[in-house]
Amino acid sequence: MNRCSKISFAFVSIAVGAFLIGVGVSFSSPVWASRVFPEKVQRAKTTFIAIPEVLLGGKPERLAHGARACTTSATLS
Repeated sequence: MNRCSKISFAFVSIAVGAFLIGVGVSFSSPVWASRVFPEKVQRAKTTFIAIPEVLLGGKPERLAHGARACTTSATLS
């Protein structure tokens, strides 16, 4: 015996889905995604020599084993 009508179940499903989509959109907005950096943070320019070798602020560094570097067209370099 089904006590819930199909209309109310469909209405509740749509309402819950709309609510979840609204919550997802609000959390992905740039206001929530902005990063707060400490006051003493220093910015550096990264120059790729030959992956995994890079220059970070003019000093030679090595990328982590699983690091990926993409070009501006979103392809792996």
